[in-house]
Amino acid sequence: MFSFVKQKKVLAALGETAPLVVPRLSTLAPVEKAQVLAVANAFMVAGGFVYGRNFSHSPMTLDLRDEEKVEQRYDAVLEFASQLEQIGQVASKVDGLRVDDPKLAAFKRELSGCEVAMMTAGAVFHEGARRAAIDSWRSLSKSIPFAGDAVRLLLLYQKTHSLDPVVRINGKAPDAALLLSLASTLPPMFVVPKSSGPR
Repeated sequence: MFSFVKQKKVLAALGETAPLVVPRLSTLAPVEKAQVLAVANAFMVAGGFVYGRNFSHSPMTLDLRDEEKVEQRYDAVLEFASQLEQIGQVASKVDGLRVDDPKLAAFKRELSGCEVAMMTAGAVFHEGARRAAIDSWRSLSKSIPFAGDAVRLLLLYQKTHSLDPVVRINGKAPDAALLLSLASTLPPMFVVPKSSGPR
């Protein structure tokens, strides 16, 4: 696919999703946000093994003169867009479920986690996505005190349904220690002095 075609698809996907991300996060309870934090972090760390260290450590910066890296980032955003489409296809199946149903919880964390990762990956191309990414990580940072409770729920889901609660990282299934790390930390670019807060 030619770059200008990819660029058009990327900007359209980012523009469609950016206004939805933060409002959706605002409807979640703190422990749900901590689960989303784990999912979003997992997407970013896993992406680093595919798209390079910059993707997981400083994804909101990119040399736009480097055509190969730009093309690679387009691919990442479009992959997230494809995953969002797949997640959206099960929306009708969870509609009407009780608010405490684990399947609804899984749907919500996968949807929001993928959206946050997509905004972060596409921030270099789209101002709305950049703003959504910054606001999303800032919101998720407030859920860190609930990481332990979030991990217990994720492990229960994993045990009950025999499904990974987050994407595998470099082919490895998540264990309790990894899940706790994912649910209690921010990407390196957002780890700044507490007095300043996330950028």
